[in-house]
Amino acid sequence: RGLTMNKKEYLEKLIRLWGVLDGLAVLWYVGWSISKNQMPFVYDIKTQFLDAAPQIGMGTAIGLPVFVFTAYMSLLVSGHLLFRLKKSGVIIAMIQSPLRAITVIPPSIFFLLWPLGYVLENPGFAIGFSLIVLVELIKIGSMILWWILSKRDERARVGS
Repeated sequence: RGLTMNKKEYLEKLIRLWGVLDGLAVLWYVGWSISKNQMPFVYDIKTQFLDAAPQIGMGTAIGLPVFVFTAYMSLLVSGHLLFRLKKSGVIIAMIQSPLRAITVIPPSIFFLLWPLGYVLENPGFAIGFSLIVLVELIKIGSMILWWILSKRDERARVGS
């Protein structure tokens, strides 16, 4: 077998990487909040949502943090499932993609974009958004291709 890796093995490693990145995004957020002496999620609910309740309405002020918290928790679920190469993780990750595009939850490329803000004075919205879209398309494409190859392998095993 040597150093060669077939397409499916390569995609499995990539799917696992997407899973690790999902989990790391949540861990980074929790660590960042704690380093600022803030209780993760609780501080955001108070400062970003409840303080804005008079402008956005109490229903939205309560519903939005629940939605964001659920979205973050879904990262842990998708990360675990993707790392275990479960197709349900692919479905969850695809549902998350629009939320990543509007940054309700960190995009998969977060760990590249975050330091970029420190390196460049103003990395520019267009560059950041373009990178997010590009990486999300690569992620979705790799997950779909892995799914197709997995199905093909399953059919081949059943048929033999």
